[in-house]
Amino acid sequence: MSTLPAFAAEGKSASNGNSVNISDVNATAETRALFDKLKNSGKGDLRFGQQHTTDENISSSASQGDVYEMTGKYPAVFGWDAGLALRGAEKPGSGADKNANAKALAQNITDADSKGAIVTLSAHWYNPGTGKDFNDTTAVASELLPGGKYSDTFNKELDAIAATAQQAKRSDGTLIPIIFRPLHENNGSWFWWGTTHASASEYKELYRYIVDYLRDVKDVHNLLYAYSPGGVFNGDSTDYLATYPGDQWVDVLGYDEYDSDDSADDSSAWINTVVKDMKMVSDQASQRGKIVALTEFGRSGDRKFKESGTGDKDTKFFSELAEALAENVPSTAYMMTWANFGGGGDNFQAYTPWKGSDGETDFKAFADSNKNLMASKDNVDYSNAPAAAMQNGSARIVTPVDGNRVTDTKVVVRVKTEGVKYSDLDLNSAIVTTDRGQNVKLKYSCNGYFTGILDLNAAGINLDQSKLTLTPQVKTKDGKTLAAADGNGSVTVKLVPNQSRR
Repeated sequence: MSTLPAFAAEGKSASNGNSVNISDVNATAETRALFDKLKNSGKGDLRFGQQHTTDENISSSASQGDVYEMTGKYPAVFGWDAGLALRGAEKPGSGADKNANAKALAQNITDADSKGAIVTLSAHWYNPGTGKDFNDTTAVASELLPGGKYSDTFNKELDAIAATAQQAKRSDGTLIPIIFRPLHENNGSWFWWGTTHASASEYKELYRYIVDYLRDVKDVHNLLYAYSPGGVFNGDSTDYLATYPGDQWVDVLGYDEYDSDDSADDSSAWINTVVKDMKMVSDQASQRGKIVALTEFGRSGDRKFKESGTGDKDTKFFSELAEALAENVPSTAYMMTWANFGGGGDNFQAYTPWKGSDGETDFKAFADSNKNLMASKDNVDYSNAPAAAMQNGSARIVTPVDGNRVTDTKVVVRVKTEGVKYSDLDLNSAIVTTDRGQNVKLKYSCNGYFTGILDLNAAGINLDQSKLTLTPQVKTKDGKTLAAADGNGSVTVKLVPNQSRR
């Protein structure tokens, strides 16, 4: 049996001088150009970014944000939270009309682009199962996939992301490339998509579904996708990659880490930790032909900037971090800090200095230290677009997810194919086999999906606390079997009687 190879061999870069290993082979020329620009970052190319750059500020006179008021420059990267903005919970969103909020967010992206800034979007999505906020950790991940109880609810969130991306255009109609960073810091326990609330298999499949839906169903081709667990990994890639969705779905290998210890007079110990982990992330990105970025950082907890702006330790925090990254991890494309939300007392939030604060003088020197740190016309020059590297075909089981509990005697099995044209598929070849000798015939639906039903009763399989392993098999018209997208392609589920379901 001949098998098509997976999309990119582990440990090897799939990009070369003429193409890039981008997740979307149909990405716009500008998106491919941004990917290439960021991937090829070297010493002197580090960019500084901030969340809510121009629409949140501490200084009452900072109409274009604290960074601009201090330096007369905009950061090279602007960030917003699409999950909150699109529901009207953060600027530029207002009210519950997702369409209106998508339009407003797209206009802000267009404005950022005109200022010479790259845009990145995160997504603090409310829990689709309960309707409560992102810190409601009720387990829901598997129910967001096709056929799940809350799949339609989650799709509406993705529809709003798509509407935003498709309206973010320059005056000549050119779509603006955007870095989208969903399901961030999943190795923490504070979000509903985090560890203990979603298994590694559920997380990976949900991330893949997000990319597949936006790229293949909604036809959005101006997004790059960032994967960003939170530190600390001590330079070991094992835990960092434990939930990695795969090269077919990721463009940016990111890393989030905050300095919260105020016991020292400087941040050198924390910076050393960040550098160690960023070296590991950079190594992984290099092997895969991907972008590396410090996707979220800042001073928080005991070390956060003070409301009065006085008594801050280590006013050279930004320059020290930037110098360490430039020297030790020169491939870092950007470093992104959070918003100056303000507030009062223990709730005060500032992630950069502001006019009149202790750190103003040092921050201004930092902003002048590297011409690429801040926004510029060159920063958003997307004129040199390489081709996208070819993707070889793969197939994976989308539902059920590995480790799921099966309590129904009729199991809907969905298989998703990637990197192969519909016209090249042998639609009659698609099956799922079980480790007990059954074959489940699959029928093609749309967008690369095949679906079938495994009737446990008809197969003589009982819901008896035992395990069942399923393996997909889809062939092309020339008789080649599509490779597994992950591991050997099999998923193992537990067969659980209905009365034992919790």
